[in-house]
Amino acid sequence: MSETQPALVFVLPLPPIEASLNFRPASRGGRMAQNETVQQYKAVCQAKIRKAISDAKRTGALPEGRLVIHYSWYLGRKRAATRAIRDRLCRPKDHDNAIGAAKPIQDAMQGAGLLPKGDAAGRVRVGDVTLYGKAKDHGGLMQVMVVVMPDPEAIA
Repeated sequence: MSETQPALVFVLPLPPIEASLNFRPASRGGRMAQNETVQQYKAVCQAKIRKAISDAKRTGALPEGRLVIHYSWYLGRKRAATRAIRDRLCRPKDHDNAIGAAKPIQDAMQGAGLLPKGDAAGRVRVGDVTLYGKAKDHGGLMQVMVVVMPDPEAIA
């Protein structure tokens, strides 16, 4: 009889465009503003992750040991009557860019105490990264759903 492994699920807002590895500020002042924007995003994520951790501790569903992180990116857009409204949110176009844009999220998980500090090699890995870019897939949602669970490869 197999026992279900605990998983921690939380939903975060899409990161700012400044979190994208492809974002290049025009000046030194732009780099400082970029860093400040990413730090503010990390703080928002850290607060949401801490809340999810405290809820999981109460129910005994906090994953431990080697972890795998799955990301689901819902890349909706706010729309005016006839076209999408421009915003400053990061919407990765492919798997590699999504992993790069998730760096502030992983930093926030580390700051919240969910992931080990320092070199996490061998203790944390990225699992599935799914991008929902079409309206029929994302249903207008603009968020990143993160699932952190024990690594099934480490359990077997």
